[in-house]
Amino acid sequence: SEYAQIKCCDCLEWKMNTIRFNLNLQTNRLEDNVSLYRKLIAYELKHNLDFEQQEHLFLITAILSKKATAANANSLSKSEIMKIVNALNRQRLSSSGIRLDERVKERVALSV
Repeated sequence: SEYAQIKCCDCLEWKMNTIRFNLNLQTNRLEDNVSLYRKLIAYELKHNLDFEQQEHLFLITAILSKKATAANANSLSKSEIMKIVNALNRQRLSSSGIRLDERVKERVALSV
């Protein structure tokens, strides 16, 4: 169906943007991640991913202490997104490339 094709295309674009986002972290092109982060959370909102499936939206709560709602996501400033990007970069540098561990996600789940 047309809907399935659109969803598949959206998913491929999200995966590509996730790869670009991670590459930018590795190559220290952090500013380039502002627009990518907006795209990544837009996908997670559009497809209504539950908390366990989210890879980026939950960071609004984890790092900024804001509820991860569409309104809050859409109103994020560049400096707020850079706060998230910088936190991810520090996490990557301190743990040799290991993503935010599940304990962070668990703490966020408990606080929501």
